[in-house]
Amino acid sequence: MATVAPSLEEPPPPLPSPDQGQPPTPCLGKVGFDCCAGRLRCLWHGLQRQANLTELPSQQAVGQTRLLQEAHHITEHVQVAAGQCFIEASEKARHYHVVASGRVKLYRSLPDGRRQITALLGAGDFIGLSAGENYNFNAEALGPVSLCRLGRGDMECLAQAIPLLARRLRQEACRELAHSQDRLVLLGRKTARERVSTFLLECLHAQDRTCPSPMHPVREWSMRPVDNLAGLMVTLWMPRTDIADYLGLTVETVSRTFSAFRQEGLISLQGACRVTFLQPRQLMELATGHQ
Repeated sequence: MATVAPSLEEPPPPLPSPDQGQPPTPCLGKVGFDCCAGRLRCLWHGLQRQANLTELPSQQAVGQTRLLQEAHHITEHVQVAAGQCFIEASEKARHYHVVASGRVKLYRSLPDGRRQITALLGAGDFIGLSAGENYNFNAEALGPVSLCRLGRGDMECLAQAIPLLARRLRQEACRELAHSQDRLVLLGRKTARERVSTFLLECLHAQDRTCPSPMHPVREWSMRPVDNLAGLMVTLWMPRTDIADYLGLTVETVSRTFSAFRQEGLISLQGACRVTFLQPRQLMELATGHQ
């Protein structure tokens, strides 16, 4: 848990409200962004550090720091059970969410029941930055999930009052766009073997952020100790049916590809959910289209 900035002698001023004369939305659990892991924790404490030390005159920095301290009082800490859908497509987009712990899948469904999983999210990932007036996706917990939730109006007011926050949200939106472009390449051009190897390396990178990502340019991962990843085990986030919907493949193709990788000595399988990497460099070359 991140350390909360020390309180100031004077109470922090209330946050600007999206509705004139109305107080901010009350917090149900009084649990703020400071409790969240990964990118979210870096967001608030990184902004506090920058506001205090580098970019702002001292008086303005103090004011923005107070706003950041106050921000956690208008967030809600939400617990979601495994398998629960907590956002449904076409419902009003009233909140931004950040994953504090657990895994979340975003997906779209067609009237005939076909489904495409569009994103897999973990601790620190934002949900809803690209939503318009209504959500255009469903969000479901892959296991027990903790979320930090903030009203869109409150977040927009904060972004107006704190330029550093506005910049960080733009960075997150750009990251989401880059991910969408990677997904277009995966679904439009990659073979089944390339898709499955990409998924396995995504799981490894999500489990340990120091491991190379299949989305890194060749000049980056070629200098990383990829071969040192041999022997590492990952737990898959979801069953074969969900993997197929994520990769745009049939369940049979996913199962055959896993079996082929095992026979070729690229991986070993421990049950249905655990995979050990035996030849990580070959998997990386497959995932990036170099084999």
